[in-house]
Amino acid sequence: MDFTVSKRFPFGGEGKYKFTIRAVFFNLFNRVNFAKPVNTIASANFGQSIDTFRSRVIQFVRRFDF
Repeated sequence: MDFTVSKRFPFGGEGKYKFTIRAVFFNLFNRVNFAKPVNTIASANFGQSIDTFRSRVIQFVRRFDF
């Protein structure tokens, strides 16, 4: 589950400028997400998931619009 939070702050005459702060959370609950199982019949690991995807990643963004 991914989650995004953002807040925009307008300032200047008639909101001419905008400053935005945003935080993006990938894999919010930090659960294990297994990759696809091995599909090579000759492999000793056939049908097993031996790899996982990345754990939680957090990205912070700040943006200034003029």
